[in-house]
Amino acid sequence: MNMIRLFIFLGIASILMVVACKRTSIEKNGEIQPQQSFGELKTAGQFNWNTNSELTLLFLGKNNDPRIAALKLIDNNGRVYFQRLQRAKENFQTKILIPSHVQNLRWSFAGQFQNFNPKTGRIVVSLQP
Repeated sequence: MNMIRLFIFLGIASILMVVACKRTSIEKNGEIQPQQSFGELKTAGQFNWNTNSELTLLFLGKNNDPRIAALKLIDNNGRVYFQRLQRAKENFQTKILIPSHVQNLRWSFAGQFQNFNPKTGRIVVSLQP
């Protein structure tokens, strides 16, 4: 009796699988048309299609400071976006691409740190008094 139920169940399951695998009209024609334009897509005037934003990092050192430490840019989850061994007495400038979804970053150098918003496009790390 149990074997008959098993065969009936397997038969019904097989029929359902075959019926569910129907071809669509796109598959029948053999071609898929990609989106040709974004003319009908409406966005706000301030919307930016970029997935990254550029951040300028300026490090202003302090004369006669002998320290050498890691300069890091880190997000709230601990992901490091920039890391460099930096002499405290030397100035340094670079540009870094940050994903647009990142809202808060923190720079750290030799035990000092500060939070900032990367949307400003510029961060100045100053050891000057």
